[in-house]
Amino acid sequence: MRLGIAAIAALTAGAAVAATPAPPWQTVETTQVGALTLTVESQDGAENSPRLVIAAPGGRATTISLNGGLAAVSDAISTKALADRNTLHSKYLFATDALKDRASGDRLLVVFGAAEDPDPYAIRVLHVAANGRVQTLYSNEAFELTGIADLNKDGVPELIGRPSWSQMDAKCLSTYDPTAVLRLSGGQYVDDEKLSKTYNIAHYVWAGPKSREDIAVNICIHPPKLATVPKGH
Repeated sequence: MRLGIAAIAALTAGAAVAATPAPPWQTVETTQVGALTLTVESQDGAENSPRLVIAAPGGRATTISLNGGLAAVSDAISTKALADRNTLHSKYLFATDALKDRASGDRLLVVFGAAEDPDPYAIRVLHVAANGRVQTLYSNEAFELTGIADLNKDGVPELIGRPSWSQMDAKCLSTYDPTAVLRLSGGQYVDDEKLSKTYNIAHYVWAGPKSREDIAVNICIHPPKLATVPKGH
């Protein structure tokens, strides 16, 4: 079957478009941590831009990508006292002396990803070894890191944060959204309900580890108290 001139032209145009290479990744910032080079790079049109490349001597390289790209530390961490503890001169990478592997002394690195409104930003907590090996200790698509503290006094600090943000149902009343406390166990950060309960009783209220819309919290009094959700909400 013979193709008409218009059909041939359309196929040729389609082939030209398909053959167009993606634009190159461009370096946004470079941070040196010991012998490791941490490079944040961007690419026009890429859904995972910017991304992080961790390179070690000898050629080992690991790329950390999050859907929507890396988020700035100043946007993802709203607690100024915590953001000020960043020991890295980086817009996108967060590390603090409190977060280190106790056995090896390797630094733990935290990166954040784009938020899905109305949820908090995504988060990855990474163990970056001196040889460039990267292990993900915690991954969540919605978690606002608000604190780092050794709450159970075992010598290893816990991560404190909000998996969800409260929404106002009426004047003074918000949805129930407890803070979560994450404990390092077996090379992973896991939810510790006991520590979470103790923390929320001291700083908020407690009605279980999960957010709920069938109860409300009166935030106009101190300390806050559980309340009944108004009819129609």
